[in-house]
Amino acid sequence: MSLLTYQIGLTILLSVLIPKPGFTMFLGIMVGVAFPIIGLWVSFTSNVWVSWMKFITPYYYLIREDYTFLVIFILAGIMLVIANLIFKRREC
Repeated sequence: MSLLTYQIGLTILLSVLIPKPGFTMFLGIMVGVAFPIIGLWVSFTSNVWVSWMKFITPYYYLIREDYTFLVIFILAGIMLVIANLIFKRREC
């Protein structure tokens, strides 16, 4: 459920950031295919240059055996707040 919440937050953020619906749908499909692959690779890699990205992907928190999966809800909430701020700014 937390992974679904994260993906919905990311989708809403993308739809607010990109004004063209056709490009938003295309980018949503591309991100939907590439994001799990890149997220899992970043979670298991020991490369220093990309290891910082594991903290913004939900897969790192799902792999751990404790209650850190709750961080995914916080990340989704942050994305929704950013989307709301951008949406309110465009209405003015």
